Amino acid sequence: MKTKLSLQYLNESFPTNTQFALCLNQLRNLHIHFLNLGNLIVCPEQRCFFIFRHKRLIRIENYK
Repeated sequence: MKTKLSLQYLNESFPTNTQFALCLNQLRNLHIHFLNLGNLIVCPEQRCFFIFRHKRLIRIENYK
């Protein structure tokens, strides 16, 4: 099942400063496909990426 979640929902589900491993587990639990690039997680179906610094979430950005 492919679900497109809003950026607002993702920001509420993944608050700033969330640990990297927690984000990965949450994405798996929500059945969101992602590509782990180290300090960057790309979610193509959601059209967004998660930016990390020192294994902590800094922000979530949309892309077109």
